[in-house]
Amino acid sequence: MHLTAVILGFCVFGQVSGDTSTPAELVAEALVSPPQSRLQGRPLTLLAAVSAATDRRRQIEVTHAYWRLVEAVADYHVALDHDDRLRELQPGEGELATLRAAQASSSAMLHEVEAAVVMAQHELAALVSFSPDTPLPLPADPPHVGSYRTGFDQLFSSGNASSQARRIDQTLPIRRRAIEARALAVQAARDARAEAVHAHELGHADLAAVLASMTGCLQQRRALMASVCRYNEEIADYALALAAPGIEARALVAMLIKPAPDSAVRPAGHFAPVPTPARRPGENEPTPAKRPEDPHERVPTPAKRPDGPKPNEPTPAERPQEDSPTSASQWSASSS
Repeated sequence: MHLTAVILGFCVFGQVSGDTSTPAELVAEALVSPPQSRLQGRPLTLLAAVSAATDRRRQIEVTHAYWRLVEAVADYHVALDHDDRLRELQPGEGELATLRAAQASSSAMLHEVEAAVVMAQHELAALVSFSPDTPLPLPADPPHVGSYRTGFDQLFSSGNASSQARRIDQTLPIRRRAIEARALAVQAARDARAEAVHAHELGHADLAAVLASMTGCLQQRRALMASVCRYNEEIADYALALAAPGIEARALVAMLIKPAPDSAVRPAGHFAPVPTPARRPGENEPTPAKRPEDPHERVPTPAKRPDGPKPNEPTPAERPQEDSPTSASQWSASSS
């Protein structure tokens, strides 16, 4: 077959109930650095990281390291929030020793996840060849949490797909459903934590119930970020393996994430302000990617729509996105 465009689809997650956060909002929240954060470094975009790689294998390694750093930073922020909430608890009669033990354990965990961040920073810095006097990187882009169009059936209509491509095409929709389920689990754990804290304040629950609910919330938030980052690593494995040789880094990154210009998560603190995530993230226009085949084949010229953009008019990827479903003329997103 001729060079075929892989359409990478991004869709909007709907609200489940009044105060239920979307997966994208929960991820953005975990990446917002609180004032008391001890993390240091300079913001690094995924584009800048991938641009520093010299070959495709290194680009895949860099992308995986970037998402591992994202996960480590999110784990630290979540652990920091957990630790702060523990220190706000007021013990009841006979509960002081139990609370102190929980606080000590939380403090140790906080140091451990902070060390994990520094390790992930050094790993990524080495892959992008940072000089020793350059500040360590902090992620400036959030991972993708929406649907992903692999275009598998169109790309491999002749049945010559690799086992990895076939596996990823089948598992990505499942991983996305797991992300949605994890988000619901986070919300449920938060509700349980709030109820337990309130009941304890009224004297209707003991401290053990509160600590259990707080630990459960911590675990669910970390599990959500782990699920999201594994999803993005598999997207990278699929898209970067199919991208044409010599494709520019910007086009590669557009196959992995498609953040709106004003929605990228920036590390807080003195480096850059953190924008408030939108309540309803817009759907982004898919970016074509190409699978290399016979280098002597002629690349077909994409047809132009009769109502194509006029001079000085934003390209489709720059236009504000609508909430309407994808048109029937486009490839549908992976089933979920």
